Parts: sequence; C-alpha cells; structure tokens
Amino acid sequence: MIFVQGGKVYGAHLGVYKTPAREDDSRHFPPNLYFRHEDFARAQEREGLKWTALRPDIVIGPSLGSAMNLGNLIGLYGTLCRETNTAMQFPGPEEAYRNTLVNITGTEVLGEAALWAAENNRDGAFNITNGDVFRWCHVWPRLAQWFGLDVGEPQPISLAERLHALRPVWARLAARDGLAEADPDRIAPGAFGDFIFHVRKDAIFDVTRARQAGFPGMTRRSDDVLLAHLDSMRARRLIP
Repeated sequence: MIFVQGGKVYGAHLGVYKTPAREDDSRHFPPNLYFRHEDFARAQEREGLKWTALRPDIVIGPSLGSAMNLGNLIGLYGTLCRETNTAMQFPGPEEAYRNTLVNITGTEVLGEAALWAAENNRDGAFNITNGDVFRWCHVWPRLAQWFGLDVGEPQPISLAERLHALRPVWARLAARDGLAEADPDRIAPGAFGDFIFHVRKDAIFDVTRARQAGFPGMTRRSDDVLLAHLDSMRARRLIP
C-alpha cells in the first residue's frame, strides 16, 4: 500500500511546525485526515499488509482545478504582471521573501519515489522533496527574468483578491492569445499563494531517511523545476 501525505501531517497548514521535519516527529493536536490514513495502514500490519507513506511538500506539476497548485499560480501571476506592465513583485512580506527557508517537490521526483518504494518494498514514511532548500529571494529573480520582468520589492498583497479583480483582463488575454483556459480559477486560485507566500518561519523537511534507504532521485534544483513548469504551462497553452 502506497499513499501520499504532505506537509499537513506535520502541521504545515497551521503556519509553523518543527523543522526540519522528520518522519518520526510527534503529531500535532488532531484532527488530521493523514493521521486516520496512517492509523488504518498500521492496523493492517497484523494482516501482513505493508505500507509506504510518501510525504512531498508543495507539489509542482501539471493540473487544472487544483486548490493548491503553486507552479500554476506563479505562471498566472507572472503573466498578469506582464500584461499590466508591472514588476513581478513577490506577493508576500520581506521576512517570507528573504529569511524563510522552504522546499518543494516536483511531480517527476514524486513519481520516481513511488516506483522506488514499490520496486524495493520500502516500508514506512518517507519525506520526498527536490532535494534542496531555498529562499524565495534567490529564486524569484529567475522567475521574473523568465517573464522578462523586473523583480521590484516584496509587497504583501492578497492574490485571491487581486486575481479576482483581474478576471476580465485574463479573459481578454486568453481570447487574444488563444489560451486553453479562460477561467483563471481553473488554472490556480490565489488563496494558496496567500498562505505560502506569507509563511514567515522555515518550512522544510529532513529527507535523510529516504536517502539512507537508497532513493537516488532528490538531486533537483527547485528553481530549475519551477522554470521547467513554466515552460510546460506555455507548451500546454495555459500561458502565452
């Protein structure tokens, strides 16, 4: 049995948790659906059923209609910055931009981890990320450069509010450039960014356990993963 959990198992949705998070860290105060998943899996051990819980953080990959697609949200935001002739300012506070360590997980490495766990009968929980940690201030300028934009300064805003107000702009842009999706909410709602880009405490996983168990895939640079995602969005006609 292989199932996917995520940062919520450590309390990431609460805004702060013990970092770098380890698989054997104590649980936060319940409820948490991931706890129920894992407790069910553990209960099957007496029947001889083994289980693996993969724990990625902020998954970056292709999807539509997802409430938590940060890669798509960056593509949507950067496109609208260019369309409105504005700098691609980090939409969160200075502390989140310069002082907070984060990590993300590309779908490619997550898929490799699932195959590795199945083929090698790896049991238990494993944190899975791209393998690096970063600060947004080191990655954001490369993202802005991809769009041909100035970076500007971090400026805390509500993406949920601003993207809603710019729905007519996106609709005109999508029609003009023949994009595949005219509804920006289908690409990525802003609320997830309003959470992620405002986290002021380190939010990173310890991936030593998976490496010690032999998983070789966590060798990516997250800025490269994000740029590849933007290339993919352009190829799929989600952004011009």
